[in-house]
Amino acid sequence: MEALVQHFGGWEGVASTFGVTVSTAKAWGAHLPHARSFEAQVKSDGLFHAPREG
Repeated sequence: MEALVQHFGGWEGVASTFGVTVSTAKAWGAHLPHARSFEAQVKSDGLFHAPREG
């Protein structure tokens, strides 16, 4: 999450990017929820990678 926060310019940027409130983004804790990982990959132009299934 630290890298995401840096990449998107703070917690406000993460929240805005993912369409959630800052408190929701912070509630994710140290790791982005698995369900949001592909979204992070797309929104970061591939900087972050979703784990492969299987």
